[in-house]
Amino acid sequence: MYKTKLLNITRKVNKEADYAARQHASPVKYCVKSASPMKHCVKRAARYVPPSSQSVPKDDNVAVQLLDLILSDPTQFGRFVPFLPIACTLQIHNCFILILPHLLTQSNILPHSPHLVEVDCYSANATDIAASFKVGSMIEGIFIDAFASLLFKDEMRDSPETFGKKIFIPTSVTGLLNIENVTRVGSKDNFSPHALAEHLSDCLKGVDRLKAEQLLLPIINNDHCTLYIVYLNQGSFDILDSNDYDQIGGKQSQHHYPLAQKVLKRLSDGFQSFMPKVFKKFGNYHREFVKCPKMVPCSNDCAVYVIRYMERYQGNPDKLADDFQPPDSRVLRAQILHQLIFHCFNLAPCIHPAIEGLRPLDDGEGSSH
Repeated sequence: MYKTKLLNITRKVNKEADYAARQHASPVKYCVKSASPMKHCVKRAARYVPPSSQSVPKDDNVAVQLLDLILSDPTQFGRFVPFLPIACTLQIHNCFILILPHLLTQSNILPHSPHLVEVDCYSANATDIAASFKVGSMIEGIFIDAFASLLFKDEMRDSPETFGKKIFIPTSVTGLLNIENVTRVGSKDNFSPHALAEHLSDCLKGVDRLKAEQLLLPIINNDHCTLYIVYLNQGSFDILDSNDYDQIGGKQSQHHYPLAQKVLKRLSDGFQSFMPKVFKKFGNYHREFVKCPKMVPCSNDCAVYVIRYMERYQGNPDKLADDFQPPDSRVLRAQILHQLIFHCFNLAPCIHPAIEGLRPLDDGEGSSH
């Protein structure tokens, strides 16, 4: 009987804790979940335009400290519960039992692994971050998508007059465009025009496509990520590739032909299938390779370079070279992570105190609350 009462009270505590968590959590959209704990939205593409307030952290040492802290032991960042009292007292059959908040967490009464990044439908916990941001690892596409969404939000807030001229196509879409050359759970799938059109339509709901002048596509091909920028009014597209082909051998044209033509034709056909009169067909646009900063061969930094290209490239390769002078891999990854976690539009609730202690006090920029 006592066990039954204890179980009932435990359930009650669990229910109340869940309610408290919901009251303190920021509202988020429900999304289709992938196999990993990370959530990857399939509903809407962010309209991307050049950033105005997004910036790298002023102190790289703090950014590296943040990265090292998370990498040291991702499991230490369990649910931080600031909304619970120091201790809870429960009465069971005239006996009083003291339950400490950390025991609630350890006993699964409260959920483990809270999100440290939560931007729109894209979210990731410390374990997800450690898997992607460790030097030498390939960064997951959701971090590209989340960063692009932050750029979109910055622009919507700071420069509404240019809002909507560029559309960012999420990696969930670009993965379908080149699905035969994207490894998923150890296997590769076949291209489906119907699946692409359906997903693309889903992603573009609510997007004012009539204002669009450019499309930004992060393309993954055989575990290498590049950025394509389609200029809808100019009949051309740029390719920003972080591979240094002078060092690794081969040519850019070999890597991107016939890849570029295939991807753009599929995307163009996908658009035509559900909105034939909005965009002109662009499967045969002229290709331009942009001179851009290159990563160290075999560093697996291509995704973080794509993030920086999205943030800094304004159509002028010389200005990109001035604005983006890459530090070493560890610092670059730390900078990106710092921007994601401490951006004012990151709605992850209850960030762990050890991480909060590294938050910039007040730099007046988009990368902080």
